Amino acid sequence: MFKALLKKQLTEINSYLFQNKRTGVLYGKRKIAFVTCLYALLFAAIGVSFFLMLRQLCRSFFDADLPSWLYFAIVGLLSLALGIFGSVFNTYASLYRAKDNDLLLSLPIPPFKILATRIIGVFISALLYQSIVYIPALVARFIYAPVTVSGVVFAVLLWLVTGVLITFFTIILGWVVAAISARLKNKSIVTIILFMVFFGAYYYLIFQAGDFVTQIIGAGEDIANGFRNFAYPLYCFGIAAEGNALAFLGFTAATAALFLLAMFIMSKTFIRITTGAKSGNKIRYKEKPIKTKTPSRALLYREVKRLMSSATVFLNCSLSTFLGVLFAVLLLINKGTVAGWFSQMGDEAFVLQNIFIAMGVGTCFMLAGMNNIAGPSVSLEAKSLDLTRSLPVKTRDLLLTKQKLHILMTLFSVLALAVCVAVVLQTGAIETVFIIVDSAIFVFYGSAFSLTMGLKFPNLKWTNETVAVKQGAGNMITVFGGMGVAAAVGFGVYGLNLIMPLWLGLLIIGVVFLGLAVFLNAWIFKKGVKIFDEL
Repeated sequence: MFKALLKKQLTEINSYLFQNKRTGVLYGKRKIAFVTCLYALLFAAIGVSFFLMLRQLCRSFFDADLPSWLYFAIVGLLSLALGIFGSVFNTYASLYRAKDNDLLLSLPIPPFKILATRIIGVFISALLYQSIVYIPALVARFIYAPVTVSGVVFAVLLWLVTGVLITFFTIILGWVVAAISARLKNKSIVTIILFMVFFGAYYYLIFQAGDFVTQIIGAGEDIANGFRNFAYPLYCFGIAAEGNALAFLGFTAATAALFLLAMFIMSKTFIRITTGAKSGNKIRYKEKPIKTKTPSRALLYREVKRLMSSATVFLNCSLSTFLGVLFAVLLLINKGTVAGWFSQMGDEAFVLQNIFIAMGVGTCFMLAGMNNIAGPSVSLEAKSLDLTRSLPVKTRDLLLTKQKLHILMTLFSVLALAVCVAVVLQTGAIETVFIIVDSAIFVFYGSAFSLTMGLKFPNLKWTNETVAVKQGAGNMITVFGGMGVAAAVGFGVYGLNLIMPLWLGLLIIGVVFLGLAVFLNAWIFKKGVKIFDEL
């Protein structure tokens, strides 16, 4: 039975590689090979970028004659950061909100086996994300520094141990959120707040860790001793990766103990949280006038309610809304630092200013492209598709509402960041207007592109919301494609500024994306409407 459950879980995780999510029909061998190679190339490209960065880190550490374990300590911290960030939002949905939980629990299957297979899925996800950093780090270390046999063996084994440690952190966080939300009325709001608090605190520590690394390089052995004393687990990880058997056994034993503790807690609470009666205040009927809404407002309220009803959907689809505000605040805080850089450059300050403007515009576009609300909302219609079709509204209006919500959730934070970019970088009045207008146009384009991908690659056979909002070709193309386009825009702004005024380059970019947005909307309201009606 456990083997069947595990096969089901692994099939579900990798289903986007070999199954058409709209029809449920399996791909042919050639299509499976093509999709697999596409994803492999994507992760390889990201891995190469990390390798180039970590190669410089490795050289800097050894050129400065710092203790060799420091390199692996930093790599371990980066792996934990990316692994937890990549898989933390999946855990709550896949463990406690999976659509087939009730069905599996009704069968004569021990709940522990169901829980174990779910956690194996979380472990695979954690391993995949942390591998993007850890494997390039190992390659850089083995190429640019001397190694020992024991060091190679332990460094490779720590790849698996780190995956277990990431799984511990993510399942504990998912358990806490599930336990709290099961007892509260407004579960999704509380969950979102908890994730935001965790996100802010976690990445504050990560940013501080970067400063700490800089201090280590500058201060040498004294800082290394402080690192050893106040971050002992990372110290053990570092010396274990260098070949220390005792440190490896100790780190592995501590990780195993934490993981077993998490499994024990979850095994005792899994059924109660997933099937227990949800408490909350009882609603008493009070006679009051019924408030009517126009069809457009009613549709928008429906989309907002769906987005806010699930923390998994909200955090995966609209995280950039929070990031845009965060980046804007950080930019304003560091306004004086940027002004100091400009004053130090003197007559050459315009070169640095042009680079920063290109980076600022690219960041605005990246955040606008990373929000993915309109596309997944098509797949989330799976549970209520017949009800949606029965509504006395046109399909065109329904799709337009999905775009409208995407724009409303993205526009404010992107424009706030665009204004801060213009103010901090001291752009002229005309350039400021074009930076703001271009950012707004790209939000419009991003909503149309997201909805287009959602219609081209819908997933109506998901078993939990994570699959609908995070997996599949449409979501991957939207998010990573948006990041790629944003990077291209950044380079384009810098390149065009070398041969023409900045405002003219921004005008050209704005016209291009406005044309693309109009084209995509024409496709949506013609062919997209037919596709949605045939789902």
